[in-house]
Amino acid sequence: VHTTFSDGRNPLAECVKAAEAMGLKCVAITDHFWGRGDEDIYERVRQIARFDAASEITVVPGVEGYVRNPDGEVSVGEDEAKLVRWVLVDITWATEGIGRNAPLSKKKLISNIEAAMVNVAANPLVDAIAHPFNFGRFDVPVYLTDLPVASLERIAEAMAVNDCAFEIMNKAYWWYPDLSVEAIVDQFV
Repeated sequence: VHTTFSDGRNPLAECVKAAEAMGLKCVAITDHFWGRGDEDIYERVRQIARFDAASEITVVPGVEGYVRNPDGEVSVGEDEAKLVRWVLVDITWATEGIGRNAPLSKKKLISNIEAAMVNVAANPLVDAIAHPFNFGRFDVPVYLTDLPVASLERIAEAMAVNDCAFEIMNKAYWWYPDLSVEAIVDQFV
């Protein structure tokens, strides 16, 4: 979950209490990390450790970085990754060649997406890819139905071989404002 360390709605204490109230055994705190130098990841991890020690459940320190480019470089460095137990990354508006400076050719854009996903899955710092196919708000929107089956198979294989998980985001509809919920669901059937 995200807390008010980044764009979450609730502070860390409330997130941990909510997880306890729901009967969870574990909650991972994975706020955004942009690698800009103005984020105090050390303080975040210290606070998470305090809540972990005081809680009946396990409170896992993590981060959600972003994919910098199709080569699979990410905003989370080795030093930051050593501080946490869970590293997610996502493709954002800042991802070169996809969200930023995207090629005009949809075929080349899809090639960049596939390369980024395959390379990130192989990145040893990365445990999971966050909301992996949410590209509907980019300058050149890409829908799941735009992705060739062979590309999806290569991405899935890279994730399986490298033990890289993926997050299913409960707000996929936000990423596709021009589609109805039914149309979004139809993409996954």
